[in-house]
Amino acid sequence: MDKITDLTAKIARLTAQQNQLQHDCRLSLSLRLRTVQGGGRCLVEQCTICGQQRGEAKKRTSATAETLEFGTDLATTYNAQRFSVDQDLSEAKGALADLIDPGLAPQRAEFQALVQADRDASFAQLTQASQALDAAIPALHRMQWQRRLPFIISHLQRNHSATFTDPQPASFVPFETEIQLRSWLHPMIERDFEVATEVRGHHLTARTRVQIDYILVPRAHLVAQGFKPDPIGLEAKYLPLDNGFSPRASRFIWQAISYTDCEFELHGQLTRLSHVLLFSNLSFEDELRQLRGITDSPLANDQAKWTALLELANHANVASLQMYGSRVRSDGWKIKFASGVYFSKFEETPKLHNRRLIEKVRIGNF
Repeated sequence: MDKITDLTAKIARLTAQQNQLQHDCRLSLSLRLRTVQGGGRCLVEQCTICGQQRGEAKKRTSATAETLEFGTDLATTYNAQRFSVDQDLSEAKGALADLIDPGLAPQRAEFQALVQADRDASFAQLTQASQALDAAIPALHRMQWQRRLPFIISHLQRNHSATFTDPQPASFVPFETEIQLRSWLHPMIERDFEVATEVRGHHLTARTRVQIDYILVPRAHLVAQGFKPDPIGLEAKYLPLDNGFSPRASRFIWQAISYTDCEFELHGQLTRLSHVLLFSNLSFEDELRQLRGITDSPLANDQAKWTALLELANHANVASLQMYGSRVRSDGWKIKFASGVYFSKFEETPKLHNRRLIEKVRIGNF
């Protein structure tokens, strides 16, 4: 019991440290002189906690004799501290789980060994690929760049199906219908959100009647970690990965964008959604890998299309709800804009990543 008490106290202490590292950069900005590529000097705002530059460079006329140099070591120190706390917390949680339920300890150890083996195999494959590319560089150097690039692209196209098809794990079970997708989603989001389904509303300009799949209100444990307490929309859609992907995907994105200009009847009140989330079979990494990539026709490069559509959606306050793990084994979720992650929940740990992504006003020349 003493060990359980000690580990519980350690987990509480590490969780507190982890929460302290989650900060709002806007409250810790300081003007710093930064040397950029080429030797130029500019004035920027730097977060004194994580070391990141925030905002655009400013005129140096604002600098004074007391203005400090941009701290290049801040980010390294901060990231090392975060990694150390996260690793210690994960180990403490694992040790506590082993004490509470010793029977599952061998399974957890086996799972960790499989994860590490997968990481080692991936690193070995990347090393092998890097060595092969290094060996090819001398031959490519004999070609001018204008001729070199088409050759590389042509080679990848010719060998795409045979060489670059990603293997799928044995547990990979793709979704086949929207009913399957929504049946999987609903119990998962109810753990962290109050869920209203098939919510009716109207478009503010066209006055057209609309209906959104879900409106989510974050539960208290998410709000306590910094999740904005306002309602947020969620539209779910199954996207075919072969014929018909492009028109379905573009209509899906525009449907979600249009909902930010609507009012919905939520609990007897008209509610406008500042943000809408996208959820589809492409919210899973193993299904996203099935999208066609480099092909002989640029019109069939669905990977590039999907990335471009998500970037456009980002500017319209539409983000994607993406899953950690797979359909068979889900480890959590994250709300991701094209420019970064707003919030995540990995296993049982909710975490605010970047509050600015949901607070930023994206109107006109922003």
